[in-house]
Amino acid sequence: MSLSLLCTILKKILTRGKKKVKVEFTLLAIAYNLNKLHNKIQQNRLGVSFYTKEIA
Repeated sequence: MSLSLLCTILKKILTRGKKKVKVEFTLLAIAYNLNKLHNKIQQNRLGVSFYTKEIA
């Protein structure tokens, strides 16, 4: 999901009311960031490990 796609989605907010729009925007932001993290994990570009590898 690119930033331009996120902007396109934001133009078509499905809900009404400030509170509901805020919730919808937050969910979109979480989905966008999870997608970015997933892509970095898949391409092995994190720079840090989530866990340490122990050598026996």
